[in-house]
Amino acid sequence: MPELTCLVTGAAGFIGSHLCDRLLSLGYRVIGLDNLSTGRLANLEGALIQGGFSFLQKDVAEV
Repeated sequence: MPELTCLVTGAAGFIGSHLCDRLLSLGYRVIGLDNLSTGRLANLEGALIQGGFSFLQKDVAEV
């Protein structure tokens, strides 16, 4: 099966960070996107130590 990649917007928020963790546990590569206006990098600690996760600090309107 080919490796699938997901883009998660709002990745540093409560729901987004849990979604990132779940997708990584299922074997997906994950790109997390968040401007950190309300999200926190601390919410991504689990994802950041796993392989297959990339984080971009950007506003979705600028991408």
